[in-house]
Order: sequence, then C-alpha cells, then structure tokens
Amino acid sequence: MDLAGGRYPDFEQEWLLDGQPSQPYRRSISRGDINTAAVTGAATQVPYVVAVPAQIGDVINYVTFGIGTLAGTAGNSSFVVVYSGMPTASAAVTVLGVSATTTFTAGANKVALSAPVVVAGTVGTPQNAVVSGIPNAPIVLGVAIVEAWTTTGSQYDAMAGGSAAFKGLLTGQIPLVTKLPTLGGTPPAVGASSGTTVTAPTTGLVPYVVLSRS
Repeated sequence: MDLAGGRYPDFEQEWLLDGQPSQPYRRSISRGDINTAAVTGAATQVPYVVAVPAQIGDVINYVTFGIGTLAGTAGNSSFVVVYSGMPTASAAVTVLGVSATTTFTAGANKVALSAPVVVAGTVGTPQNAVVSGIPNAPIVLGVAIVEAWTTTGSQYDAMAGGSAAFKGLLTGQIPLVTKLPTLGGTPPAVGASSGTTVTAPTTGLVPYVVLSRS
C-alpha cells in the first residue's frame, strides 16, 4: 500500500492497537503473538526473567502480565523485579526497580513498582550508583516475575517458543527469557546485583509482559 510518510508507517501498529496511550507501552512480545497459556516452571519463587526493550525517556511505574490459571496455593509474597539487562552466565545485572510483595491473581496482574524506573542516564552520577546501570540510550531490561506457590508455577499468557528464544541463533543476540536462582519472600534491594547463575527455562514460552507509566 502507498504510505503518506514514505516506505514505513508513521505510527507503530502495536501502539495503535493499544489505544494510542500518551505514554507508549513497552512489551516483551506483540499481543497478537499470544498463542498459549503455559506453565513457566516448577520451583517456588524461581525468578522467570523476560526481555523487554525500552526507549530513551521511558518512565516505568507498572509491570503487567496475564495469568490464565493459578497453580498451587497462592502466597502473599510474590513480586516483580526490573533488572538493567538480561542476566547471563558472563554478565550480572543490577536491580533497577522492585515491587512490594503481593498476591498474584488469575487474569490481568498490574503490579506497581515501589519507585519509577527512568530510562535516561544522569550527568555526574557517581560510579556504582543505581542510575549508572541505565545508559542514556535504548536498553533491553530484564523483568522477573517471582511467584510464591506451594507447588508449580502459573500458566501465563505467552508465545510458545523453542530453545532459540532462550539462547538466540547469532552471536550477540540477547536471550528472550531465562531463570535466576530461587529468591525468598523478600524483594531484593534496588542497586543489588543478580549474580550470574542462570539457567534456560524448561518450557518453551515467552510471557507477554508490558511496562507502562500509568
């Protein structure tokens, strides 16, 4: 089709489908790619980390995801964590944002961060300060969904995927999903490191995760 602005659309299609919010949402996958509701894992409070690209100037206050079926008996110490990247066996990442403990429910879960994550570097920030983990450039954040159940993980609205989603096919590709070691019922502190003990998920899915300002 002919386009008024040239070869490419002037507006992102996903933004149009989101209802044209004044602050665009950032997401792990397209909503149209959701084709399964699969269990993320078996162990209680194993962080399932999902890659979400963010843009310069984004202000992130909420993490939203969908649960089709809760598994086991829900506790009240589930939470979400936003990391400065996707942790790998050779690179630790920093906690940029975290929510208070809460109880996840079936359906949409919109979880508030305790303080906003702003994607913008700050001039003159001392080394090792939290903001030093956020460059003044686009960034791929790692978003961890940490569940408190007595048995298995929940069924998430997600896209089915194979091992290539976890590892990538080409050198330098960022994994779309991974797992970190088990966390307890207390959210980590902002500025803490995740460490580098990571594993690939045992099930092939990429959950639909949305970051938003409001």
